[in-house]
Amino acid sequence: MAIRTSGTARIRHAATGVIYQIDAGELEWNASAGDERQMGPEIEYIAEVAHPELGPLSWHLWEYPVGVENFQNEEMNGHELVDNFNISLEAEPDTEDQVEAVADEMKEWFYAHYEDPAQSLPHSSADGGYQWINGGPYEPTEVLEEEFGSRYPFSLIEQVGKIITDETGLFDWSPVRDDDFFEDAADPSAASPAEDSGADGLVKQVSDFTLLIAPLLEIEETAPDRPSVAGIGHNGPPNPIEELGLEQGFFRALDARSRNLADLARRVDAILQNLPAETAVPVPAVTAGPDGSSDLQELASAIRENTEAIRLQSTALQSTIKGFGAVAIGGYVLDKMFDGVLGKVGELLFEKGAVMAPPLAAAAADYLHIVAVKLDGVLDAAMHFIHALPAIF
Repeated sequence: MAIRTSGTARIRHAATGVIYQIDAGELEWNASAGDERQMGPEIEYIAEVAHPELGPLSWHLWEYPVGVENFQNEEMNGHELVDNFNISLEAEPDTEDQVEAVADEMKEWFYAHYEDPAQSLPHSSADGGYQWINGGPYEPTEVLEEEFGSRYPFSLIEQVGKIITDETGLFDWSPVRDDDFFEDAADPSAASPAEDSGADGLVKQVSDFTLLIAPLLEIEETAPDRPSVAGIGHNGPPNPIEELGLEQGFFRALDARSRNLADLARRVDAILQNLPAETAVPVPAVTAGPDGSSDLQELASAIRENTEAIRLQSTALQSTIKGFGAVAIGGYVLDKMFDGVLGKVGELLFEKGAVMAPPLAAAAADYLHIVAVKLDGVLDAAMHFIHALPAIF
C-alpha cells in the first residue's frame, strides 16, 4: 500500500495568527511497526515536518485491516489546522503486467490530451520561443498526477512521466485543442472572475495577445513603407496583410493600443493601492484641505481620467475588431483562402517562426481566428476591470 498526499495544508500560528502553508511534496511518509490485532497487523504511517516557525508537526494514518484505511490524525503543536492535505491509502499494482497496463492507460490518456507544441503553436524567437496560446507549457508528470493521482501512487506516475519524456525528448507540452476551443476561449465565464476583474487580469490578457501577434508585427515591419492612398507612389504590390483588407500598420496599432490599456490599468491599480482603507466604501463627504482640495479628490480625479482613457482605448479596439472579426472568422476568409492571400500570409508567418501545419492557408486562417478571440479577451478584461472599480469613483 502507499500513501497519496495532495494539496496544501494551511496552519495558523497560535500566538501571531500568521497562516503558513506546507505543500504536499514536503511530506515523507514512513511506516512504523504496528500491533498485531484480531484481523492482522495495524500499521501506522507517519509524516513529520520540522517547521521553522510552527515547530514539529506530524500527520498520522492507520491501516487496519491490511488494505483498509482506518483512521487519520494530525498533531499541530498547539496551532490551528485551517486546511488539510488530501490524504488517502492507495493500492499499488503488484505485478509486472498490472504495472504495464496502468502505464499504458496513462500514456494513452496523455497523448490524447497533449501534443508537441510544434504541431499547433506560433513561435517567435524574439519573444522566447513558442507562444503558449492554448495554456501551458505542461510537464508530463504534472498533468498525469492531476488526472491519476487519486488512483495510483506518485512513484508510478513519475515513472510514466519519465518514460514519455524519454520516448519523445520533450519536456514541455501543449494541450490538444478540441472542437470547443474557440467557443471556450471567447466565453468570459471560462476564466476566473477574480482574475479577469483586476489589473493583473487585464495585463495578463494583453501580454498573451502581444506575444501571439509578434510574427504579424515582424511581417509588417519588414514590408516596404508605402503611402496609405493607393496609386500615389505605389509602385509595388500590396503585402498579404494589406490584401486581407487591413490597413498598413494594422497590427502595430493593435499592439500599441493593447499595451496602452495595460499601462493605464497599472496606473489606476497603483492609485487604488495607495487609498486609505476607509475609502473602500462610499463616504458621504470629503474634507477639503487648506487650499480647497483633498488627497482623495485628487486620487479620484486621477482614476476617472485614466478610466476614461481605458474606455476610449477599448472603444477604439472594439471598432477595429468588428472589421477584423469578419476577416478572421467570416466567409471572407474563404474568398481570401481561394485566391491565395492566406497562403501567402501563412508562408510569411512560417518564415517569422510561427508554426503552420499544412495547408498554409487553412493554418493561417486558424491562427487569425485565435488572434481575434484573444483580442476579444483583452476587451472583456478591460470592461471587467472598469466595472470592478470602487463605487466611490
